[in-house]
Amino acid sequence: LYAFCDQAFLEEMRLFVRSHAAEFGPDSQLPDGSHPLRWVELHNAFRAHFDARLETVLKQEGLSREELVSYTAELQEVRQHLEDDDVIPASGGLKARGFDTFLSNMTASEDYGTFLEVMR
Repeated sequence: LYAFCDQAFLEEMRLFVRSHAAEFGPDSQLPDGSHPLRWVELHNAFRAHFDARLETVLKQEGLSREELVSYTAELQEVRQHLEDDDVIPASGGLKARGFDTFLSNMTASEDYGTFLEVMR
């Protein structure tokens, strides 16, 4: 998971959010309550960027998506009992806060509703 928690990747994701956050203001929603097509396009771009990184890391580590999901679920269970600066046991030194960032980005890449929360 370190590949998703390193400063360069995190900064790329923050830059994406900062660059497009203004497009998600309260005045951006359409009068009928629907969302502009641009939001879907941006979600697809966010997902493509995250997925490209994911595929590279999985290939480098020799992991399947299923193995990553299983490992992530185990870490999430342990993380619930830790403070932000605590290291997650058996994670190779990953801090709980770093795991939270990874999980937030991964969820936002897959779930449109979570992506909207991140962008607002």
